[in-house]
Amino acid sequence: MKPIPTFKFALARPRFLAFLPSETDKKLTFLNAPSGFGKTIVMAQWAQEMHSKGWKILWHKISRKSGKLQPFYSHLRRIFSGDQGYIAQDQGDWGADELIEMSWGLDQKYAIFIDSLENLESPDDIRDMASLFEECGPNVQFILSSRKNDSVRLSALRSQNQLIHLDVDILKCDRTEAVAFLGRAHSNKQIAEVEALTDGWPVALWYIRQNPDLMSSQTESCDVNPYLASSAIDEFISENIMPSFDWAMINIITKMSLFEHFTAEQAAFICEMDDAVSTLSRQMLAPFIYRTKEENGEYRFNPIFREHLTKRLHRSEHYQLAAVHNRASRWYEKKGDILSAMEHAAKSAHPQRLVEIFNLAGGVEIGFRKGMDKLSEIVELIPPRLVEEEPQLALSKAILYMKDGNLTLGQHFMEKVHRQLSVDESDSSYEYYESIVKMLMATYEDRPISLTEIERLSSYNRISSLKSLWSEGWFKNLECMAHFSVGNMQEAEKAAVISLQCYQASKAIYSQIYMHLHLGLIYRITGDLSRSLQNLNDAQRLSTKYFALDKGLCSLADILLASIYCEYGDYHEAAQLIKKSLTELGRHEAWVEVLTHGYLTSSFLSFRAKFGKDAGDILGDCEAIAIERDLPRLGRTIDIQRIEIATLERNFEQAEYLVAKCNLANFTDTYKSQSNSEFQEYYRSINCIARYLIHTGRQDKALEMIEHAIQIQFEKQHISFLIKSKILKIIALNSTGLTAEADALFMDLIVIQNYRLFFSSFSSERHSLSAYLNDFTKRHTVKNLTPDEVSFISRLLSDDRQRHDSDDETNILSKREFNTLVLLSEGKSNKLIGRELDISEATVKFHLRNVFTKLGVSNRMMAVEVARTKNIIEHRGFDNIPNIDDRRIQATMDGSH
Repeated sequence: MKPIPTFKFALARPRFLAFLPSETDKKLTFLNAPSGFGKTIVMAQWAQEMHSKGWKILWHKISRKSGKLQPFYSHLRRIFSGDQGYIAQDQGDWGADELIEMSWGLDQKYAIFIDSLENLESPDDIRDMASLFEECGPNVQFILSSRKNDSVRLSALRSQNQLIHLDVDILKCDRTEAVAFLGRAHSNKQIAEVEALTDGWPVALWYIRQNPDLMSSQTESCDVNPYLASSAIDEFISENIMPSFDWAMINIITKMSLFEHFTAEQAAFICEMDDAVSTLSRQMLAPFIYRTKEENGEYRFNPIFREHLTKRLHRSEHYQLAAVHNRASRWYEKKGDILSAMEHAAKSAHPQRLVEIFNLAGGVEIGFRKGMDKLSEIVELIPPRLVEEEPQLALSKAILYMKDGNLTLGQHFMEKVHRQLSVDESDSSYEYYESIVKMLMATYEDRPISLTEIERLSSYNRISSLKSLWSEGWFKNLECMAHFSVGNMQEAEKAAVISLQCYQASKAIYSQIYMHLHLGLIYRITGDLSRSLQNLNDAQRLSTKYFALDKGLCSLADILLASIYCEYGDYHEAAQLIKKSLTELGRHEAWVEVLTHGYLTSSFLSFRAKFGKDAGDILGDCEAIAIERDLPRLGRTIDIQRIEIATLERNFEQAEYLVAKCNLANFTDTYKSQSNSEFQEYYRSINCIARYLIHTGRQDKALEMIEHAIQIQFEKQHISFLIKSKILKIIALNSTGLTAEADALFMDLIVIQNYRLFFSSFSSERHSLSAYLNDFTKRHTVKNLTPDEVSFISRLLSDDRQRHDSDDETNILSKREFNTLVLLSEGKSNKLIGRELDISEATVKFHLRNVFTKLGVSNRMMAVEVARTKNIIEHRGFDNIPNIDDRRIQATMDGSH
C-alpha cells in the first residue's frame, strides 16, 4: 500500500470534514471533478482523520501507464487476510469475486481510497470494479476520485442511496476559503475579481497565491489581465486539463473561444461539425465551460480557460484563424446581427465582404432601423478607402455628420454620392437611398420637404428589392414631416400613425422612437398635451431601454418632455430634464425643431422660475449654434424670444432696440403677406410684436394682428398657439376698457378642453393677466364659476402674489376677507369677529360686503356655503351662523350700486 500523500502548498479545506465518510453509512463517496480541484487533498484529509479514529486505510492510485487493477487487488487481499499496518505490493492474481467474499468476514472497518479512477482502461476491470463497490461487505467503504463522470457505473449504489457524490459545484472554493487562502490583506474588490475569474477553481487560486505580483497588479491599466496572463496556470491547463478532452472537443472549444458564450448550433455551423451537439453533451466541461439554464442552452467559458484557448487559436496558421472569423461572420449575418458579422468579417482577410454585408443588411437603412450609434460603429469597421468608393457608405457618413451638426462634411459626402451616381446609373436603388438621406437632412438643415418630391420618391417602393414594411413606414414618415412643416396637423397625424404601425410591424425600434417624437410634437400643437406626453414617454422608454448609450437620441425625448412639463407649470421637473439633456442635444443631435424647443424652454425657465444660467446666456449659446450650422430660422426664433423676455420684464427700451435690430419694425405692415412662412415662427412673431404693441399703447394694431392669427389657428386647429393668442387678445381688450368683450373671450377660452394644462401660456402673462382676473372675479361672482374654473383662476393669482399665513389659498379673497369669512363660518357675530381681528364692527361689515360681492351671494349662510363648495374654506360641518346685520349689509351693497 502507498502512504497517504502530503502536500506542502496544499489549500487546507476543513469544511470537507463535514463530509467525512466514516460519519455516514454510505458504501461509496465519489469525488468527481477535473484536475486542479483538490480531490486528492480532500481524500488525504479524510484518510488522516479516519486513520486517527482506528480505521484501516488502503491508498491506491491508478497510474496512466498501466491502468490495471491487479496490483490493487493484491493490496486488498493482503489487508483482508489480516496483515497489520501498511503492506507492500503483491503480484498475486486475485479477482473481484474473491475479494467480495473475504469482505463479508471482516470485523474491522476498512477505508479504501482510490485516486485517478479515470485511468482504468479495460472494460472488464471497469465492470469488476463496479461489482466490488456494490457487493462488498458492510465494514468496507470506498472513497474514489475521477476526472470523468463515466469512469465506472455507479447507478445501482445511487438507486440504493449508498452513494455520496461530490461534484464541481461542491468541490470548488467558496468565498470563505478564497479569503483564507489568498489572505485578508486583499480588498473585497480584488477577492471578488479573483472569484469571478477562477469560478472557485482551487488550483487557479493556488497559482495566484504563489505569485503575489498578480494580486497587486492594477488590472485596469493592463491590456491583458495579469491573472489570465499567468504562464503557470497556462502550463497546468495544457498538461492536466486539455488531455482529458478528445480531439473533436478540443477543435470545437478552441474555435469557439472567440466568443464569451455560444450555442451548440452555433458551434456546429462555425466548426462545420454536424456532431457538435453530441460532442459537447458527452464530456464533462464544468468548471471550464458551463451550460446555462436558458432555453437556448448557451455555453459560457471560464475566463482563464477561455484565455488559454484563445492563445492556442491565435498560435494557429493565419489562414485558419481567418477562416474561423469568416464562418463566424456568416453565422451572425444569418442571425441578423450585422455589427457582429462585420466585426468578424473585418478580421477574415476579406474587406470587400464588409461592403457586401453592409449593403445586404440595408446600408444606410441600418441607422434608421437599429440606431445611428450602431450605424457609426459599423462604418468605423470599414477601411476609409471603401467608405469613399461605396455610395451606401458615403451616404451613411453624410447622415452621421449631419446628425452631429457637422453640415459641411455631411454635404461633402453627399456630393461624392451624387458624382458616383451620375457615373453609374445601373442600380436605381442607390437613388432611392440618396433621396432618403436628402429628406432626413432637410430636418437638420431646416428646409421644408416637398410632397411632390415624396410622391416621386414613393415610386421606388414598387421595386421588389426595396419594398418592405419599413420603407412604407418611411414614406409615411416623410409625408408626416411635409404636412407638419406647412402646419397641416390632421394629415400629419394620419401619416404618423400609419408610419408608426409599419415601424412596429417591422420591429424598427429606432424609427419608432422618432415617430413617437413626431406625434408628441403634433399633439403639442393641436393642444392634446396628454397624448403628447404619452408619446414622448414612449419615446423616452424605448430610448432608455434599447439605446441608452446614444446620448443625443435620449436627449430628444427629455427635451420635448421638459417643454410639456414647463407648459403644465411643473418647472422643477422641466428644469431637471433640461439640465441633463440640453448639452447632449447640442453635441450629438441637430434636429432643429427639438433644438428650438430646448432653448426656448430653458430660457423661459431661467427668466420665469430662475432655474439654471441667465436667459441671455442660454439664448447666446443657441445663437452660436444657429450661426455655426447656418440655421436662420433658429436664429430668428432666438431673436423673437429675446424681444418677448424684454417686453415681459417691461424693459421697453431694450425691446424697441431688439425689434429694430431684428428688422421687425415693419412687421406690423407686412405680417399678412408673410403668412406663408414657417407657421410656428409666424405665430411667435405676431405674438411677440403684438405684446410689445400692447405694452407701448398701440392696442388697436395689436388686436388686428392677433385676430388675424386667431383665424388661421382656429382654422388649422393649432390649439396651443390659439390659446396664447386669445390670452393676448384678452389683455389687449382689457387694457382698452373693453372688459365685456374680454370677459366673453375669457369664458370662451376656458371652454377649450384641457385649457388648464396650458398653465405657462397663462402664467407668462401673469402681471397683466392677474390685474384682469382680480377685476374679473368682482364682475363675475365666484358663485357662477365651476370649482375647476375657480381653482384655475386661483392658481394663476397665487402664481403672481406671495401667499401669507391664514390667507385664502385660492387668492380670490384678501387676507382680511378670508379671516373674516373663516370666523363667520365658525358662527361668530360681527362683534366677536371684530374683537378677534382687532377691528371695528364697521370694518367687519366692509369686509363682508367685499366677500358677498366676490362670491355672488346676499347673506352670511350663502357666503359660507359657496366658499366651502368652491374650496375657499374647509368644510367643517353645520355651524350656527347668525344672520343679523345681513339686511343692513345688503342694503348698503344695494345703495352702493
